[in-house]
Amino acid sequence: MVFVAMLLLSCTAKKTALYQYESETMKIRQVGNNLFMHVSYLNTNDFGKVACNGMVYFNGKEAIVFDTPTDNASSLELISWIQEKQHKQIKAIVVTHFHKDCLGGLEAFHENGTTSYAHQGTMGI
Repeated sequence: MVFVAMLLLSCTAKKTALYQYESETMKIRQVGNNLFMHVSYLNTNDFGKVACNGMVYFNGKEAIVFDTPTDNASSLELISWIQEKQHKQIKAIVVTHFHKDCLGGLEAFHENGTTSYAHQGTMGI
């Protein structure tokens, strides 16, 4: 009987991701209370179109972004979603490592007046 119950539980339909925002270049979905995952795409020679993700955390009327989208255009799209659709002020961008999938759109955040933070190793110091 326990086996049958376990089998039935393991055969439930997979939940479809519910995106708060979706375009050709970016997807954003809620993954927890006040926590969202942003997905943008990096075109590579070896692997083709690769999905890259980061996070956005909301606290009241403020937002902290972890890792930028892959380029400035996608970063502007994320900034717009946060400020215009969610009505949050971006307080900081935290870059977790030095590859383009995490800092490719950093210039857009700087032009937006957002302060960036990273470990010394990420900054190459």
